[in-house]
Amino acid sequence: MLNMKQSDCRFGGVGFAAGEDLSLKAGCLVKLNSGGDLVLPSAASDITPYVVICGADTGYLCGAVPLTSSGNCRIKLSGTCEAGDLLVSKGDGRVEKGTELTAGLNIGTAEEAGVDGQLVLLRPVSVGSKGADGQDGTDGAPGE
Repeated sequence: MLNMKQSDCRFGGVGFAAGEDLSLKAGCLVKLNSGGDLVLPSAASDITPYVVICGADTGYLCGAVPLTSSGNCRIKLSGTCEAGDLLVSKGDGRVEKGTELTAGLNIGTAEEAGVDGQLVLLRPVSVGSKGADGQDGTDGAPGE
């Protein structure tokens, strides 16, 4: 018997209306806006769980695939990278090589060397970044 709680879940490619002109944005990271439409990120800290596979003009159906570590994908690269580099969100739909000073969210690991403007092959990953070091708390009461 089917699990009816999961009967309306979708796997793989999804279609949403474009919340802005995404007609030339294949290979760019996007997010859902409050109206449920796909839009480009406005900052490197925006969570962008989809990549455009078939762009569209504002209001028209746009195709996207969710980022998942079970499959690699191609995303537009800013700058250069080598295979194995951690790629982070640049904040405009592209990814760039992560550095200590990069404020973008981790998107994935490059599976090939890439040059500026290339749709670089990457494996999405879900790894956090190390935050700022906190201060030590006060010592507890001495034991018996």
